[in-house]
Amino acid sequence: VRVEALTEGVEAPPNLSDCRFEVRQRYQYSARRAYARELAKHGHGSEAEDGGAGGLPSWEGAGGQEDDDHRGGDHQVVRRKPSGLAARRPNAQAVKRLQALQDATKKERKVNDEEFLRLIGEPILYGQVLQLKHVTSGRYLSIRKTAADVERGALKTTLQDGGTAGSWFRIVSGYRTKIDGDRVLFGDLVALESVSFGGMGLHVSV
Repeated sequence: VRVEALTEGVEAPPNLSDCRFEVRQRYQYSARRAYARELAKHGHGSEAEDGGAGGLPSWEGAGGQEDDDHRGGDHQVVRRKPSGLAARRPNAQAVKRLQALQDATKKERKVNDEEFLRLIGEPILYGQVLQLKHVTSGRYLSIRKTAADVERGALKTTLQDGGTAGSWFRIVSGYRTKIDGDRVLFGDLVALESVSFGGMGLHVSV
């Protein structure tokens, strides 16, 4: 939901379904980060860990570049051209390593999804690290290493394909009246603190 729609006397978003987020457990991204770093060595994509790009190139087959786009359990492969003049074809040994890292990334995704299914129905506890998946887009709320558009002293928050370490938030009591391990109850005032960015609190500026 773009906040511009609320600046002209409008008291509610035009479509409330766009405001729904699904609570997910903390996903693991170590294999994904290793894959991104290896791709960056060969001029493909960026090794930035704040999740600049959504899908990562695939090196299956003859080493052609594809986007492996994984959103909310859906999987699709889209053919793309190498990004930028710096992109170059890796040698056979590098392709083998890239394929192994890509396989590890897919296994990591599968483990994350299986863990989510296992935890469905479990209570959320204060102090837990979680992620918020935007129901409509299938993307994850994530903090980036760039300045926010409105409040320049804060970091930018976006929706990212697949999520990143910037998608990790710790849930705490808004009034500090609850302790870690207490259940989060309906109607509780909560705050979300970034794990990867020094406990910065999630907030909105208009």
